[in-house]
Amino acid sequence: MIKNTEENLKMIEEYVNNRDFNKIKINDLINFFAYKAGTKVENVDKLKRIENLVTLKKNVLFILVDGLGAYKVADLDENSILRKNLVATIDTVNPTSTACVLTTICTGKEPTEHGILGWWNYSKSKKLEYYPLSFKERDTGISLVEKGINIKDIFKYDSIFDKFRCEVNVYMKRDIINSEFSKMFSGRKSNRFGCYSIKEAFTKINNFED
Repeated sequence: MIKNTEENLKMIEEYVNNRDFNKIKINDLINFFAYKAGTKVENVDKLKRIENLVTLKKNVLFILVDGLGAYKVADLDENSILRKNLVATIDTVNPTSTACVLTTICTGKEPTEHGILGWWNYSKSKKLEYYPLSFKERDTGISLVEKGINIKDIFKYDSIFDKFRCEVNVYMKRDIINSEFSKMFSGRKSNRFGCYSIKEAFTKINNFED
């Protein structure tokens, strides 16, 4: 049972009433990159607003930091590289759970479209609760692969990176780079690189020869 029902309902009402649905969101940004990489996307007029904010070079580096909200950037020293170079803020999707956001980034779809709605999900067709990121059953921790469930049974959309008409490189922690979710996220065509640390990731990126 959900506690503080009245308080939660009030928060949801304020969110719906005050949210600017025309504001650029994280799925708009990834669709903008897809559009520039030769992919056919919807709502092109909305995406063109991003052109005034982003100067595209031959190589584009997209860095995702989990939990780094704009309010945290605002608290940084005014001479910090992030705050000094900030040109705009974007909205995340709702729900804001990591599983929802990551799936949105790799599909360009809203959670209501791709169907990943929380840290754990329920599959009506498979009659089970599961964790999307670890691809495990919620109650038992058993891998969905061991239960005979294919990644396509859960994630209905292909990675948007497979549609890019350019090379895509994905850098992740070494211990998750070969997970079912990471492979789905990166798509079939991307180059995947596992790293022990953020420092190693930047070193590999810096040394990358295009």
